Amino acid sequence: LKTVTGVSTASIAKLGKGENITTAVLIKICEGLQCDLTDIMELVDDENAVSPEKGTVEGIE
Repeated sequence: LKTVTGVSTASIAKLGKGENITTAVLIKICEGLQCDLTDIMELVDDENAVSPEKGTVEGIE
């Protein structure tokens, strides 16, 4: 994967551990594998996620 995409070993390790990576890394992976983001990602609801409060920077409407 590193050779095909140019993604660093550290980023690949993060993927393996289920840690967050940047969108730029995801795009590099897609370009290297000639696929779309929807081919390598899945939107999963996080039941433990905390919704930002209205009026905060995270909760801007």
